[in-house]
Amino acid sequence: MASFPQPYVLSIAGHDPCAGAGLTADLKTFEHHKVYGLSVVTAITVQNDYDFKDVQWVDINLIEDQVKILFEAYKIDFVKIGLIENFSVLKRLLELLKEINPEVKIIWDPILKSSSGYGFHEVDNFNEELLNHLYLITPNAEEYELLQKHISDISSVNCLLKGGHSEEHKGTDILKYQGQQISIKGESFNGKSKHGTGCVLSSAIVSNLVNGMDMKNACIQAKKYVEQYILSTDENLGIHQF
Repeated sequence: MASFPQPYVLSIAGHDPCAGAGLTADLKTFEHHKVYGLSVVTAITVQNDYDFKDVQWVDINLIEDQVKILFEAYKIDFVKIGLIENFSVLKRLLELLKEINPEVKIIWDPILKSSSGYGFHEVDNFNEELLNHLYLITPNAEEYELLQKHISDISSVNCLLKGGHSEEHKGTDILKYQGQQISIKGESFNGKSKHGTGCVLSSAIVSNLVNGMDMKNACIQAKKYVEQYILSTDENLGIHQF
């Protein structure tokens, strides 16, 4: 097993050519939080920070081979999963991860649609058993509503409901964790946002967990990080040096 001065964290997600979302955004966030980011690519996207044209999915066997060779060399206790082709692929990934490391904590950012409106997959065939493998999910309001329609007890999994798209509590995230419901207030900045904020938030949460924070503080500090990220530029792409 390789030895390294920083803890490892793995992102399994898509590649965004403009580096505002997906794997590249995750790796920037990991680096800023002083954790060493490993990456497994699930998709090659054709996009920039305001337009999404197409996606080419990586074969599940190749995804699994990427995962296996990393776990052979590095101690990985936390994994973030982003863009995935469908729930069958997600199921195979979760089962593989748990088989390799039964104690691994998996955070899933359920990307069902791009911010520009490009739809990836439906939730009609969602298997509730998948929740048993997950440590935390980080849906926005629309994603949460869709999942809730197909999950009899969504409270069975830890959940951070992002407030960026919420009409009722704009800018306030709701953490549902171990029977508690915790409001994490934030700023809406009059609707100002950035491409990839969902990816940055979930990867910041994972980084904080890797660094030993409890769930509540990991989410609070991650939200502060995203707020700084939103204010980092006047463009739709942000920077991680603040």
